[in-house]
Amino acid sequence: MGVHFHEEQCRKFIDATIRAYRLPAGLYVGVHHDMPAASVQRRFVPVGIELGGESHIMWLTIVNFFDSMSESYQVHGAAWAKFGRGDLFKGAKVDHLFDKRARTLSIKELQALFRQIGFSFPGDRAKRFKGFVQDLYGPVIQGDPRRIFTELGGSIDEIYKRITRGKSKMLPGYGQKLLSLLALYFYEFGVHAEMFPGAYPADRHVQRQLIQSGVITIDATKGSVDAAHVIAEIIRTRLIPLLAELGVSVLEFSHAQWFLGNRLCRHCASWVAEKRTGKIDHACPLWKDGALGGGLCEGGRGTSDYHKVGRWKALSQPKSNKNAKYLGQERLFEN
Repeated sequence: MGVHFHEEQCRKFIDATIRAYRLPAGLYVGVHHDMPAASVQRRFVPVGIELGGESHIMWLTIVNFFDSMSESYQVHGAAWAKFGRGDLFKGAKVDHLFDKRARTLSIKELQALFRQIGFSFPGDRAKRFKGFVQDLYGPVIQGDPRRIFTELGGSIDEIYKRITRGKSKMLPGYGQKLLSLLALYFYEFGVHAEMFPGAYPADRHVQRQLIQSGVITIDATKGSVDAAHVIAEIIRTRLIPLLAELGVSVLEFSHAQWFLGNRLCRHCASWVAEKRTGKIDHACPLWKDGALGGGLCEGGRGTSDYHKVGRWKALSQPKSNKNAKYLGQERLFEN
């Protein structure tokens, strides 16, 4: 199909990343998933909510729905800042989006609310969210997000097949990435005793790192490849077995990739274009000429095509314009 996964290169990728994460070295000196202020799910918890409790589970499930653009920090952070105090998002109360009151809102009301918050495509988002909360509080899930994983299938693949079967889709807005992310949260906070089978949130940061490091290559004749249904699924199905073989947990490695993407990769295209790579030299475990000796990534790849059309071009094709707004084309919640 014109897309190739290179296992030995992936082993090098895993080794370089996890070695730096565990030391810690470079970027990872200051961020780790056990640090309260580092990961969004630990830093942004509404006041008075018990970690892993029912209210926390619902909070994670709803806020995760809005994280469709891989902007976890903005989504969790701003939602947290407003939720607990009943403040306003540009004049719009949002606490009722996080409990069963959301079922009573019409599509028209949701559309107006999302437009007020600042969502792009408020009509489409409103329709999906309406369907999502109806299913969340419907006869199968019954307002208990844990039932997504106990009643709909024994793996991410099985759940996805179940919710996309037939004309009437369940949990619209949730695909393999958000299901994986939710499973990761549930495991981290003790809701699940073990990592749910097949869970790995292969977002844009993860995809870019593996493409740029040569783990995944795209034939030039292919032109471009779908991000969600091809690249993400190759990563999810091929990376997990390698992590298990090498004794690296999904939780540990997904955090390492997320921190790298959120703190460095998001800036890399502009830094490389402007020849300002000093921070990358000392912080990135993958950088070709870096102090950490990764030697895998040349950097400089933006994500404008990912955001505009949901696809990745072959590396042999021209890279995105250095002035393109490759990150943050939409801030789901404004700070």
